[in-house]
Amino acid sequence: MCFNRTIAIIGVVVVAALIGLRCSGGQVAGTITQSGNGIVSGSVVDGDEPVAGARVLLIPVQHDPVTDASLAGSLIDTTGPAGDFLIFAPVQDDYNVMVEHQSGKNALSYGVSFVTSDTQDAGRLSLTDPGFVAVIIHDTAVAGSAYVYIPGTTIFTPVQGDTVLLENIPAGVIPQVRFHPGDTAGTDHTVCEDISVSSGDTTLVNDYSPWSFSATIHLNTTASGADVPGEVVDFPLLIRLSSDNFDFSRAENNGIDIRFTKRDGSSLPYEVERWDAAAQRAEIWVKVDTIRGNDSTQSIVMYWGNSDASEGSDGAAVFDTASGFAGVWHLSENGTTVDDATANGIDGVAKETVTVTGAIGTAQEFDGTSSFVRASGPATDALNFSEDDDYSVSAWIRTDALDTLFHGIVYKSNFQYGLQMRPEKVWEFLTYTDGASWEMSRASVEDTAWHYLVGVRNGAEQYLYVDGVRIDSAMVTIETNAVRDYSQPLEIGHCPDGGEDPDRYFDGSIDEVRIAKVATGADWVKLCYMNQKDRDVLVKW
Repeated sequence: MCFNRTIAIIGVVVVAALIGLRCSGGQVAGTITQSGNGIVSGSVVDGDEPVAGARVLLIPVQHDPVTDASLAGSLIDTTGPAGDFLIFAPVQDDYNVMVEHQSGKNALSYGVSFVTSDTQDAGRLSLTDPGFVAVIIHDTAVAGSAYVYIPGTTIFTPVQGDTVLLENIPAGVIPQVRFHPGDTAGTDHTVCEDISVSSGDTTLVNDYSPWSFSATIHLNTTASGADVPGEVVDFPLLIRLSSDNFDFSRAENNGIDIRFTKRDGSSLPYEVERWDAAAQRAEIWVKVDTIRGNDSTQSIVMYWGNSDASEGSDGAAVFDTASGFAGVWHLSENGTTVDDATANGIDGVAKETVTVTGAIGTAQEFDGTSSFVRASGPATDALNFSEDDDYSVSAWIRTDALDTLFHGIVYKSNFQYGLQMRPEKVWEFLTYTDGASWEMSRASVEDTAWHYLVGVRNGAEQYLYVDGVRIDSAMVTIETNAVRDYSQPLEIGHCPDGGEDPDRYFDGSIDEVRIAKVATGADWVKLCYMNQKDRDVLVKW
């Protein structure tokens, strides 16, 4: 049965002899070494009020609440009127200090300073409301006696289905959750580490033990990596696989068994853009809820090697409309259909394009005279914006022609917004103000290499980024009196209201077109470029 009393993990203490004292830092709290019995003392409070009658336990940090012997009575105390407690430890070991209280609250305090004396002071331990950890079990061969537990506590729950709920978890960071196979020949193993638990909330983690292989993927946003100072949220992280970092023979066909998690075991949505085991190439987008700025310690985990796994690729979860994505076209398809990765499903139809090597996997090549991609459907209006809305348009571009023609990259009408290359050999992001003028942001076209363009409209302001850098040129205005046009479909490689005029077709390759209903910030744009460019400096294996 599940132990349901309210508990608090307070800290790790190494208690040993009363002579030869020394300090050695521990993960959860300070540590000491003694020879003989040690003493741990402290007090329990609720706010500023002392808590009497709280039950305090001193438990070895690797204690298994099911298979290990029950705690000796000497390791348990009850707080007095002043909320104080004192416990003698009979043997040298690492301990957790835990508190149980009938109020339903508990406490979690890491980094408690234990003085190097024969009495170790745990300080004032504050009660808070507990949380929960739900563990998803992916192993279909789990025995009835299997259970999940938190080492060094009395918290465990038998496995009786696909999801195991650990209750009454102290709010804070729990060092470890483990799985015990019960009476099977399986191995006791760690499910996840450093799990954040909030009062009243449930933290969801996954047990990926049925997967044979895993790898840690590090994210570096410091100056030696992507050099992005600010935090970026809900970011589609590009993971490239090749023979240099991955053995494709160990994964299932089309990579259906791959999975991604944060370090705490919580799942991360992903989409496989391309999986080519024969060529040993794959491009995968993983949605990371937060990428910290100026940080080299963050990482995620990739799992693979499970023949029983089902398909998990989900572009709509990665490019979530709730995060602002209105349309995303990877342009990696062979054939006439070009899929929109978002839930809007504004798929495109390609006319006379050719699939070629792109900036990210494969892309579409346009001939400059008749080829384009037209995207339309019931949700096309999701791509319409008023002139002073917040929105962004981005694409990877490689031009084949530095000539005197207009080359359309992506448009939602020449009288709404678009990206293009002008005859003056400049990239241009244009927005049309209703019945008044075009407002244009420009940057010079330097060569025919791949470049990453992002046009951002922020109310009455707009910017153009090239390769992650904002171009600080003033907006150019051309006056006219046409009505802002919301009726046209989105076209890639051509202007939808440009007719058959040859100077409205793009000559070259286009990859990864995105429309978002947010004014994308500088950190986001730079992180995209540093992650997606040929020499990715964000991801480290």
